[in-house]
Amino acid sequence: MQSILCIPLGIIVERAAANGGWQARAWRVSSVLVGPSRLPPGSPLWRDNNAGYYFAGVGILSLYPNGVGSYRANLLQAIPRLYVVLTAQEGDAKPPAVHLLTAAPEEAQSYDVDSKLISVSPLPMSKQLRDLVAAYIKEHAAPRTPAAGGPQPKLDQTGGGR
Repeated sequence: MQSILCIPLGIIVERAAANGGWQARAWRVSSVLVGPSRLPPGSPLWRDNNAGYYFAGVGILSLYPNGVGSYRANLLQAIPRLYVVLTAQEGDAKPPAVHLLTAAPEEAQSYDVDSKLISVSPLPMSKQLRDLVAAYIKEHAAPRTPAAGGPQPKLDQTGGGR
């Protein structure tokens, strides 16, 4: 059965001093929580000496059967990543909105990262999220079959292998 798995993820962003450039402060993804949340997007969470932390909102990580190869390649990396695509809100004081979550590096690369309106943040996947993606891959991976035209095992006259 070909099914899509939808995993709700809460995105926490921080607003901290920018590293150069024309902005004094910049937004970046701080962490990801597995599961839904009742917090409204933009809710302030806490402050420390260097930054303010806000709930950007819940995004849905959707896993599709045709993306299994990309998800597998991601999990085989030294540090598997979740890609969070954010869009700027009107006014610099508002936290960015969650636009897309993906475990497919190719999909994340398709976004215009030069735009002031969009940012793509690769984050290390938590073990819980890696396990969910791995289970999806296992369930939806196509069965491996010998390549067409490749060597095939031959049976002898008695029905045994070669």
